[in-house]
Amino acid sequence: MRVFAYDEHRLGLKPVYRRVWARRGERPKAVVAHRYRWFYLCTFVEPETGESLSLLVDGIDTEVMSWVLWEFRGWLGEEEGVRLVFLPPYSPEL
Repeated sequence: MRVFAYDEHRLGLKPVYRRVWARRGERPKAVVAHRYRWFYLCTFVEPETGESLSLLVDGIDTEVMSWVLWEFRGWLGEEEGVRLVFLPPYSPEL
């Protein structure tokens, strides 16, 4: 049996705020295009060996998570699949 740790991290671009000229005492009105472009980094790490697999995905939902686990299973080469064991909340020592 091999034990892996899994985590995901959201990365992306946020809008850039710029200064605009305005009269003293007035609040300037500026049109801002709020654009967010996110992607997720999903990583599996085996603590004993340091071996890891990282995947970039556009978002996380049930379908994408199924694909991530399918890719992980193929990377491992294990036909019986992957068994998930969830850690209890508020247990950083584990």
